[in-house]
Amino acid sequence: MTDKAEDRIVEMTFKFIDGNTEEFAEWLQKIGAKIKRRSEDEIIFDGPSGVGTGLFKGIDPINAAVCIGFAVAGAFWPFVFPNLLKKVEKEWKERLKQRRRT
Repeated sequence: MTDKAEDRIVEMTFKFIDGNTEEFAEWLQKIGAKIKRRSEDEIIFDGPSGVGTGLFKGIDPINAAVCIGFAVAGAFWPFVFPNLLKKVEKEWKERLKQRRRT
């Protein structure tokens, strides 16, 4: 279960990073988050854990994933999602390699 949840958070992290804020916002609502403010450049929300956070255009994937993990699982997110940052880093590195090739 944790592995699938981590994978989904990684996917949604990069949806936001890539500018697909609509799909990201829909996912937030599906998992029980309350969106407080939203624009093209930012989204401010209370996660299902009750922790409020926000993401803004230009945030790096690691910080975005930390914010999402914290909002979903609270202060214990590193224990709930122990491989989250490794997975985000792996995806980020792969994307950077692809950019260099083009």
